[in-house]
Amino acid sequence: MLDPPLREWKIIAGDFLPIVENIEFSCGADEETDEFIENINKFLHRHTSPLIRSLKIFFAWGDESLEEHKIQLKECIEFALNKSVYDLDVYCPSYDDWDDLFVVPKRLFACPSITSLKLRTCQFNPQQTFGGLKSLRFLYLKEACTSNKAFKATLENCLLLEELTLQDSFCEYEMRILASEDSQLKSLLVIDSHLCDSDSHEPNAARKIEVAVPNLKKVDFYGRLFDNYKFQNHLSLEEVCIDSTMHKRDE
Repeated sequence: MLDPPLREWKIIAGDFLPIVENIEFSCGADEETDEFIENINKFLHRHTSPLIRSLKIFFAWGDESLEEHKIQLKECIEFALNKSVYDLDVYCPSYDDWDDLFVVPKRLFACPSITSLKLRTCQFNPQQTFGGLKSLRFLYLKEACTSNKAFKATLENCLLLEELTLQDSFCEYEMRILASEDSQLKSLLVIDSHLCDSDSHEPNAARKIEVAVPNLKKVDFYGRLFDNYKFQNHLSLEEVCIDSTMHKRDE
């Protein structure tokens, strides 16, 4: 099922064994990669519980082709979705070309169980109405190729979402975070960790931001300043932080 690129696999599965509830796989310095993958595959085949509480994947490409790696990563995610995962954390390596980024499988957007989702270095483009992620409360995107259309779809479909973190995930000149009265979004964190001047910023980096989220209580901006900040309909807003002197910790 898996080839050597997988480096770390962390699973919490209450029903995997009668006693063991917390299982963590990590590749040690002295362990052969093939042996490590073999052990993981043994676990996958033996896992009989219908549920996985948390799955954490740190994926590093090896010698296989890029497309083969994407298939392997998709299989990992599919395994978690089949087990009604609650907490999914996926990390992929970065690329020079945004078009080569791993595309989040459409099935993920139909998952009803996920409450926390962290995605790094991928394409995040849900359909306007995707019908899933109804339990999602926390979303973290880092170096994700996304869009205002994706933000709109997420906020319209994930009404229980309370925290949204965007790190280096700017793909349009003007970023718009707009939500309805039904949205439970209370915290927005935007991080630009490059901290470079305006002449050297990435061509797809947002320079303006508009935020209209009725129930929002806290907004934090760290890193490079936007050219324009626009806030609307924020009677509940209690705290706004704009800090260009430091960049926020990486999650």
